[in-house]
Amino acid sequence: MTSLTAHAKTQSLYEKYLAFLSSNNPTGFVSDPHVGINDTTVSGVLLTVLMSETYELKALKYSAKKIRRLSDKSITHTQALELCALALGYSNYHELSKHHSGARDLIQNQRQGVTHGHGKLFDC
Repeated sequence: MTSLTAHAKTQSLYEKYLAFLSSNNPTGFVSDPHVGINDTTVSGVLLTVLMSETYELKALKYSAKKIRRLSDKSITHTQALELCALALGYSNYHELSKHHSGARDLIQNQRQGVTHGHGKLFDC
């Protein structure tokens, strides 16, 4: 039995991880962090919010509405807004609403390392 390993020079553990997945996946591997994330589940919507560097306030409200719908209304719209605020690194929606700027009401993601899916949504 032969095992494949990654032999490429890399700079970080994350790059080693991607090299390993690329060399050991016979069906092909795409390193784009957004591949495989869809917005048909509550967690998918939250991951989409979490992995965005900036987010429009209007899109955030739409994401909260989608979370409410996907949860069969067991999550209220207010609770969904709070979850989205947490995903973007704010303590609550009220704090987030103070930080939007520009004509498109852009909100800056306060979390570090979000583009590679290294965000932690909850501290429990």
